[in-house]
Amino acid sequence: KLSALSDDSGQYVTGDTVSVVSGNTNIRSEPNLNCTILGVGYMGSSYEYLGKTAVDDRNITWYQIRYKGAVAWISSKYSKLKTRFINKKVTDDFDDFG
Repeated sequence: KLSALSDDSGQYVTGDTVSVVSGNTNIRSEPNLNCTILGVGYMGSSYEYLGKTAVDDRNITWYQIRYKGAVAWISSKYSKLKTRFINKKVTDDFDDFG
């Protein structure tokens, strides 16, 4: 069963996760290094992806996640987005083939 889309892009669904894949990393309140550290994401930990990304001034992508019930951010340098749904547009355009 697919869940509702978590953003307007049509690319991600509720249930997508971000996993820490390289050592441990700080979980932050904003998508940059100059903000509050909310905690640590340990290697192998997974977090709910909230459907938003941001790119900082170093050109590093950040993923918005849910961390201990709060909205937080994690760097793509140490994590990987794992999606279950590639592109909603495929199903939207299905009638064009018929």
